[in-house]
Amino acid sequence: WRGGTISAPQGPHGRGPDGYGVLIRNAAEVSVTGALITNAKKSVVLDGASEVTLNDNRFQHYGEDGVIASNTKGLTILRNTFSDQIGKQTECTVAGKITLGVKRRDCVALGGAWVDGYHNDAVQMRNGVADALIAYNKVEGQTQGITQMDTTGDAPLQNIRIEFNTVRTDGYHQITLGACISCSIR
Repeated sequence: WRGGTISAPQGPHGRGPDGYGVLIRNAAEVSVTGALITNAKKSVVLDGASEVTLNDNRFQHYGEDGVIASNTKGLTILRNTFSDQIGKQTECTVAGKITLGVKRRDCVALGGAWVDGYHNDAVQMRNGVADALIAYNKVEGQTQGITQMDTTGDAPLQNIRIEFNTVRTDGYHQITLGACISCSIR
């Protein structure tokens, strides 16, 4: 894919694939170059993919993730810009009244129903991503940066190189690696 604008069918609050700008599942040798990827809950979703290259793209107005990769081998994310994220605060409903930005424990203590908001990541990796190069990207805004966010039972990441990125965010995880074998951050 070269150039153009890519957005999700249902926009930044769409559910499942209707909120994805790009879904690459069980596919190999795919590249997206020079595109504006916008108006999506998840801009690019990679699942079971191999030899994927994302370079020189602009990721804007996404809800949760610019790129989320799971079980992907041979990933290159190069010279992309991640900015202008769309946030969604948590919601707590007590006696029919919705209050935004309430922590789950506080909402539950009030007897309320809690709904999680968005915690954006520019690039999120989990469950066995291997042989990845993430370099020369620019991440700005109200987001987390380049992160590893595994869940229980996920395979570790392996051979991940995060190099020469500029990350200026207000999120907790500017660059985070956890269970990662032969990985480096420069």
